[in-house]
Order: sequence, then C-alpha cells, then structure tokens
Amino acid sequence: GRHYDGFRDRMALPVREVTDGALAGFTARRLGEDPRAPKYLNSPETPVYSKSRVLYGLSWAKDALAREKRVVLMEGYLDVARAIEHEVSEAAATCGTALTSQHARLLGRWAETVVLNFDQDEAGQKAARKSLEVLLDEGLRVRIVELPEGHDPDTYLTAEGAEAYRKRVDE
Repeated sequence: GRHYDGFRDRMALPVREVTDGALAGFTARRLGEDPRAPKYLNSPETPVYSKSRVLYGLSWAKDALAREKRVVLMEGYLDVARAIEHEVSEAAATCGTALTSQHARLLGRWAETVVLNFDQDEAGQKAARKSLEVLLDEGLRVRIVELPEGHDPDTYLTAEGAEAYRKRVDE
C-alpha cells in the first residue's frame, strides 16, 4: 500500500506525440549497475502511450525531416539525444520494442528515406535486418549506416563529431 517513484534511480526522458508534441509517456534508463533492475523502463501501455505507435525524438525531428527528407533511425534514446546535441536533428528511436508496421507508416508520413543506424553488435544487426524488412514492406527507401567496430551513434558522434557522422549517413 505504499507509494514509490517507479522511475527512481533513473534518468527519465519524455516521449512526445509527433503531431502536437503532447506528452505521451516516459522512458527511463537505469543510472546504477543494479543487475536486478531492468536497464530501460517505459511508462505502462495506455490508450495514449503505445510503444508500437510512437517513436522517441520524432516530435523534435519534424523540421529536420522536412529539410532532409530522411530520418535516421537509431536503437537507443541516448543515441538520439547525442545526435540532437550534435545538430543531427533528423534522429528517432523505437521505445524499447521492435520496429512495427505502425512505426513504418508513421515514418513514411514524415520522410522519404529511413537510414538505419543500429549498434554493430549481433543484437543490433539482427534488429536492423528485421527493421529493413518492415520498412521495405511499407514501401520506404532504406539505407544502412555502418560505424567502425565498437561504436554506436552516441560514441561515434562524441569521438568524431557531427561532420564525420553526417558524411557516413550521406554515404
């Protein structure tokens, strides 16, 4: 019967609706290394917040999507945050779930091309292959960015900067 903060000991990030920027829910990353606590935790599913219908960062990316005609789809929230910090504003990520056809249709409303930039590990590559199938089934153009071994978008942007990252995305 006691109340407690479900996002305690976590960095909480807002997930917003793409159309009007309204708050839909939260995603949170564990700050400590407690192996009993999940690394990521999302708001519970509600009629307003459904992980299969929202993409983290897409609400902030709208202007860049109109300009760039593409979205860079990343695996993690911190990747998107680092991209925004480096003015790579056309970035978004799924909210801890596999890419769905609903996500693909949403992306198709805002961009002509989806550039996948998932982690280079086995799990990231598997997710990229599955996402590729979903995106192609929805008729979207898809490109894939490969980063050097040991890098994800967050670490690459931090080490090499926005210009080097944009060059990889453009290539």
